Amino acid sequence: MKTYFVVGHRSGIGRALTELLLNRGDAVVGLSRSESGLAHPNLTEFQADILNWDGSGLPELLDGFIYA
Repeated sequence: MKTYFVVGHRSGIGRALTELLLNRGDAVVGLSRSESGLAHPNLTEFQADILNWDGSGLPELLDGFIYA
């Protein structure tokens, strides 16, 4: 299992990529300004604007970063 950080995981391409990663068994740390409504055991969500977020709570190692 790999872990990906997805900024903008709530809708559009970010949501589609998040769902794809989760469905193939990867873990996703998602960041968006509002709740996504997604529920999955491998999804950790943070609700914040990336410009004002200090990054606390991120895993030490990430396998990928997606800004959608």
